[in-house]
Order: sequence, then C-alpha cells, then structure tokens
Amino acid sequence: MNFNTTLPSHYSTPNIPEQETYDVAVLSNGNYTCLTLDSIYILDPSGNVIRTLNFRGPGKMFGFNNGDFYLECGSFRGRMDMNGNPIWSNPSLILHHDTTLYRLSGNTLSKLDGMTGSVISSIPFTQTGLPEIQMLKDGGWCVYNSTTINRFDSNGVSKFTSTISLPKNGMNYVGGQSDGSLITGGTYRSKRPIFYEYDFSSFIGTIDTSGNSIIDSTTQIWPGDANDDGIVEFGDVVYIALAQGSTGPNRVDSAIYNYNDWQYYGGYEIGDIGTDFPGSFAFGVNHKQ
Repeated sequence: MNFNTTLPSHYSTPNIPEQETYDVAVLSNGNYTCLTLDSIYILDPSGNVIRTLNFRGPGKMFGFNNGDFYLECGSFRGRMDMNGNPIWSNPSLILHHDTTLYRLSGNTLSKLDGMTGSVISSIPFTQTGLPEIQMLKDGGWCVYNSTTINRFDSNGVSKFTSTISLPKNGMNYVGGQSDGSLITGGTYRSKRPIFYEYDFSSFIGTIDTSGNSIIDSTTQIWPGDANDDGIVEFGDVVYIALAQGSTGPNRVDSAIYNYNDWQYYGGYEIGDIGTDFPGSFAFGVNHKQ
C-alpha cells in the first residue's frame, strides 16, 4: 500500500500556513500515529486522518504490539492507548531500545514494565559527561558526542572508548546492530576551496564489540602538509621525497584544491579523509600525509 497524505496546516503566524512532522509510529492494527507541530494525527492504513489528539511536537513515539503507543513530547512522557487516553506517565528521562523502556533518574538506570511503567530492576548508571545516550539490545548503552563513544555493558562496566576525530560536525548518531557491533555516521568538512565555500561529506561505519573500526585509522588530511605541522610550506618537500613509492588507500581529490592554500588559509581548511598507509616516518607521521 502506497499513499501520499497532506496533513492540515498549522497557523502559528496569521495567514502563514506551516506544518512539520517530528515522528511516525506504526500501530498493531495497521494505523499510524503522526506527531506534528500542532497535533498527533491518527491515520488509517490508507493514509486517511481518522482522529486528532491534542499533543504536539517536537518529540518521538513508537507503537506497542497491543495497539498502544509511547509518546514523548513537551507535555507528556509515557504510554497511551490508541484513542489517546494516558495509561501511565513518568517525568524522568525515558530511554528505549525498540519497545524496551528504561528510566534514567539521577545516577540510577531502571528497566520498566512497559505496560504499567513500574520498575523491574535498577543498576547504577555510569556517566562520562558525554551528552547523548543510546540503549542497546543487550541491555548495555553508549554515551557519546561528535567525537567519542563510551560503550557499557548491562552492568554498567565500560567495554571500550572509541574516538573519531573529523572536523566540524563528526558523529551525530550511534546505534546497535544485532551482532553486538555499533553503527555510526555523520558529516565532516572535507574542503574549503575559494570564497569561503565549505564542502561537506558524509560517512558511515561500524565499530566491533571490542571497539575496533577502520574509522580508527581515518583522519583529516591537509593536502601538501606532509609533515603534519599545520601549514603547507617548502619543508614538506623533504617528506614528500622520502615517501616516494609508498602506496596506500586512495584519497580521491585531496590534492585538487591545493592552489595557494598555504597563502590564503594557513593550510587548515582543505582536507580529505585518509586511511593509514603501511609505513610511517621515524617520528610517527604516517606516509599518508
């Protein structure tokens, strides 16, 4: 079944219609709940609006097997039936993996009975100061920011810390896979040629259960800066000569925008992702530079 549905417009400013969808959940009877800027719209399997609930986004939701759904928005955090009647609510931060719910209150993480909202079990929550939290299938969790992931098991014991250093944005999501590995992705600034025009690229990668990934040996390369001192200058020629004949993973267009880079941008604004070559210079700079 394919359909295209236009939701009613919302007027926060007179005569200027707007609408925004924040999340969609599938209910067990085939209906959909759609959290928007002004309401929750219940749609039938053909996309027709059959009910409107007085809750608004931003927020998130997901459906339970019996037709209820979980809602988190500014005015409510908890479980509702398909008619929009609250079953339970909780003011604490609620985390989830699929439909398994957890409550984070202070430094305690509690697994919840999804039907009643009551606590099943609790363990100390290990926090490292990283702002984002992702629950995982095995009951463990990750805390992360744009550069660092700290992975914990279901007892709160740290399994590994992985760091990815890419300029500007870096990672913006971490998720768990069925084999216990993690998947992550985001965007990074790849080059800035002329007239202050930034170019962004995206990346996606996996991290195994021990915290190892090809992303570990992936860094930002400033074209021509062969000794990694932050500027393109004559001294780089020596290292370029020493590395002649070295081979490694290709960087597609890293040298294209090298014109006058050192003069106008100090060698800091142009780069492409590079994975380590097999060899390094005596003081540790990799030949990929």
